[in-house]
Amino acid sequence: MIDSTVIPGTVKAKVSLRIVPDQDLDTISKALVDHLHSSFAEIQSPNTLKVGAVISSLAPLEGL
Repeated sequence: MIDSTVIPGTVKAKVSLRIVPDQDLDTISKALVDHLHSSFAEIQSPNTLKVGAVISSLAPLEGL
């Protein structure tokens, strides 16, 4: 039996962040993106890294 491994051509990840009072969403988002780029550069991969952000916010539910 041949043990073969298939490596996917594309990998995606979704990350969810919860921001608490006194945190700035733009600052936290930039810090995360900077960390991802820095970590990826360290491994010296020939692959590419694309980071995108979808930012949404729900106002606190009142009356609950």
